[in-house]
Amino acid sequence: MGFDDAALLDTYAVALHAQHLSGLTIGSRVAIIGAGPIGLGQLMLVKASGATVTIIDKMPHALARAARLGADRTVHSDHEDPESVVFGQSDDRGADIVFECAGGESMPDTLPLATRLVRRGGRVVIVGGFDDGAIAVPLEWQRIQMSEITLVPSASFAFHDIHAEQVEVLDLMARGVLKTQELITHRFPLDRINEAFEVAQDRGRTSAIFVGLEI
Repeated sequence: MGFDDAALLDTYAVALHAQHLSGLTIGSRVAIIGAGPIGLGQLMLVKASGATVTIIDKMPHALARAARLGADRTVHSDHEDPESVVFGQSDDRGADIVFECAGGESMPDTLPLATRLVRRGGRVVIVGGFDDGAIAVPLEWQRIQMSEITLVPSASFAFHDIHAEQVEVLDLMARGVLKTQELITHRFPLDRINEAFEVAQDRGRTSAIFVGLEI
């Protein structure tokens, strides 16, 4: 395993922690919102656990990568209605578990979407990070309450039972369950770090997923 593989340990450990909190079981129907590094890591873990996965994003290159990594269905949310797709694939029930992996400024849109995609009695795992400060997120609280939907905040990673989640990820990477090289789309030497950040932040233009620095 190289240093570039190891650079994804933190990313994958965040996704593994979220999966541990989700209660996912084999055969679950899962929706993932966001096909960045964490969303794609979540996809690999969920598929390795025997679930059916629909992943939603607005970037064609990210959705193409998701399909290559085993997504059962990809949804470009500007061109298709995610709710119609998810409910159409689940006998009009909705997903058992939805992982919100987009976060940031999109959260006022993606978190409500997550609660609309999940079935009655299902779980929404909030993996994507909120921006600092007070943020208004409009949620249909009556449906959440009456459908007994569980919102599960997931904060970074730590331990699952007695096992450090980063060590679990290291094992999964070494066994090829988590495919690091599939996510590293760009590499830069350290003296071009500013350019690397620009490429990472403008993924719509550069088709970046994960940008690595070579030391």
